[in-house]
Amino acid sequence: MGGRQAWGIDDVLTERWVVREKGSDTGQTLATAMRLYLSRWRIGMEHQQIEAILEMVAVSSLIGCFSRVAAQPLISRRRLVEIKVPELELQRRFYVMTHKAKYFTAGIRAFLDICEGV
Repeated sequence: MGGRQAWGIDDVLTERWVVREKGSDTGQTLATAMRLYLSRWRIGMEHQQIEAILEMVAVSSLIGCFSRVAAQPLISRRRLVEIKVPELELQRRFYVMTHKAKYFTAGIRAFLDICEGV
């Protein structure tokens, strides 16, 4: 399997994974998504650095989970391919917070508009 395509949960559960360390946001998001499959989830390696995980996936048969933003340079160079697993909910929410009396400049408003569109 390769290319940008959908995989089923059974497909990814037959693969060995390299994952972020416990406590990281990415690791927690993936662990939550995989909670129903823990007994079948094959973790081959755990690492703290996203760059190391990206490189391990690029040079081995391991698969991993990371943000598209982090993976984009390797996807663009065709060293990685994105797979979609419809059974896994891998979305996370980010919140922008500021002091309640903060004055919003035009630049801040434009930034917040971009954030809402992502």
